[in-house]
Amino acid sequence: ICGSPARPRAGKKSVCLHMDEKIIAAVDAVAAPGENRSEAVQRLISAALGRDTRSDHREPVLKT
Repeated sequence: ICGSPARPRAGKKSVCLHMDEKIIAAVDAVAAPGENRSEAVQRLISAALGRDTRSDHREPVLKT
């Protein structure tokens, strides 16, 4: 999964996460309909940091 950082710095164009199958399955399990993996990961990380990026305050649940 790769994406552009929210505040790009010089020489830093994208952020990439290399995920194993378990992490991909967990991300897919919590992704909203129509939401891609990159968006889901960003939302999960924001929620973990206490910042909700969406208007409906649903709690992300990881199924393991």
